[in-house]
Amino acid sequence: MSRRRYAFTTILLVLCLYCSARAGDTLRARYGLNIGLNRTMHSADFRELPGVPNCCPRFESGTGYGLQVQTVAEIPVSSFFLAGFRLGLNALNGTLTKDETIPVAINGQTANGVFTHTVKATLRTVSFDPFVSVRVFNGFFVQAGAQFGYLLNPQYEQEERITQPSDGFVSFLDAAGNDTRSRLRNQSAGTLPQASQFLMSAFGGISYELPMNAKSTVLLVPSVAFSYGLTPVVKNLSWSVNSITPSIGLRYSPLPKPRERIIYKEQIDTLRTTDSTTTATIVRAGMSRIDRSSELAGSEMIITETLYRSDTLVTGTMRAVVVATVPVVDAPPKETIIKETPKVETPKVELAVAEKKIIPIPEKTVERKPAPEIPKKKNPAPDNVSAMMDTEEWQGRCCHLLFLSTESKPQATALHDYVRKKLPYTKIVSKKNTDGVLVYNVISRCADSPQSADVMMNDLRQFIDRTTALYKLPEAPRIKCFDTK
Repeated sequence: MSRRRYAFTTILLVLCLYCSARAGDTLRARYGLNIGLNRTMHSADFRELPGVPNCCPRFESGTGYGLQVQTVAEIPVSSFFLAGFRLGLNALNGTLTKDETIPVAINGQTANGVFTHTVKATLRTVSFDPFVSVRVFNGFFVQAGAQFGYLLNPQYEQEERITQPSDGFVSFLDAAGNDTRSRLRNQSAGTLPQASQFLMSAFGGISYELPMNAKSTVLLVPSVAFSYGLTPVVKNLSWSVNSITPSIGLRYSPLPKPRERIIYKEQIDTLRTTDSTTTATIVRAGMSRIDRSSELAGSEMIITETLYRSDTLVTGTMRAVVVATVPVVDAPPKETIIKETPKVETPKVELAVAEKKIIPIPEKTVERKPAPEIPKKKNPAPDNVSAMMDTEEWQGRCCHLLFLSTESKPQATALHDYVRKKLPYTKIVSKKNTDGVLVYNVISRCADSPQSADVMMNDLRQFIDRTTALYKLPEAPRIKCFDTK
C-alpha cells in the first residue's frame, strides 16, 4: 500500500509541475555566457603512467580545481522545453596522491616512515556540450546533456616524497645503496604519455533564472551541474574525471518580432466653389499625403496608414443655350435661331434649361448630304472591356489598370480597394493566379470630362507610386485612359 501511495504522489507532483510549466509565459530564445569553477574528483586504479617509473602501490583518487568559461545558446521547442548547447574552455586539473607506510631506520632504531606518491595532471579541454532544459516552474529549470572535450597539450608532474618522520634527517638510497641525502625520488614531468585525445562525459544540473528588467530580456542565471566521466584520461588506464561545477551566467532573451496588422484610414476634406465659365459640376482632387504610424499592442504591431487630401467641388453657373437648325433648298444650308433663357438664381446648384422653338418647314425637296464620318476615338477601350460600354453608366472618361500582387502580401490589394472607393463603376474584368501571383485586370470610370479625368489620374498615379514602393509589388501597375463616348 505504501508503494502505491508513493507512486501516486510522485505522478501527481509531476503532473502539477507540468501544468505549472504550461501555464507560465512562453519561452523565448536565450544567448549568453557562463563562468564557473570545477571541483574535480579523479577516480583511478593504476600503479604508474606508461613509461614513467614509480614505486606507488596503486593510485586510487585525487582532487583539484579548474575554471570553466562557456558561451550558451538555447532555443525553445515548446512552452516548457529548451534545446541548446554550450561551447568553451574547461579545466579538469587534479592531483592524485597515495601514502605508503615503510619501516625506516633512524640512528639505529626502527620507525614507521610514510612515503607520499604524487601525480599532478594539468588537463584543459575545448568542450562542446549539447543539452536539453525542462522548465519545472517559473524560472526553475532542470538540464541534462553530454560533454565532448578535446584535450589541449595535457601535462603531468610526478614525485615520491618522504613525509614521515618529519623530524630528523631521513633520505633515500640509490640503486647502489649510496645515500642520496634527498627526501625526493622518482621525479618526472612532461607531456602526459598516451593521453586520450577526446574526453566524454554525461552531466545534469539545475538552474534558476532571475529577470533583470521588466520585459525579462536580461536574465541572471545561477546554476550547479554534476559531470560524470565516461572515457579514460590515459589510454588503457583506469583513470576518469568527475566534477561538480557551480556557475553564474548572464542571458539575453530577445522579444519575438510582433505580427503586423495594417489599418487603412482616409480623411478627405471638400471645398465648394463656383465657376461662371462652365455649366458642369467638376470634382478636382487635391494632392494626397499618407501618414504612417505604428503601435505595439501585446504581440501585435498595429500599423495605421491615413490618407489626407483636400478636394474641390466646382459648380458651373453659366447659362445654357439651345440651338435649332432648319435646312432650306437653294439657300444657305442652315439658318440659326438663337433664344436665350434667363439666368435662374437659386441657393442650390441647378442647370438652366432653354426652351426649344419649333419652326414649320415648307414641303420642298430637301437635298440630303451624306453623313460625315465619325472620327475614331483617340484612346479606344481594350477588347476585353468593350462589351461593358453599352450601358449609360460607363459613358465618359475611363481608365484601365493592370497590376499584380502576391498572396504572401495581401496588403498589396490596397491599390484595388482604393480604386473601388474612389472611382465609380469599378469592376474586376479578370483575376488569375499564376505561380502564386495574382493578376488584376480592372476597368473603372473616373470622370465625365477629360479635365476632371486628368486630375483624377494624376492623383491615382501618385498613389500607385507610393503603393508600389511601400508594398514591394512585383512590378509597377500599368494604367491607360480611354474614351467611351
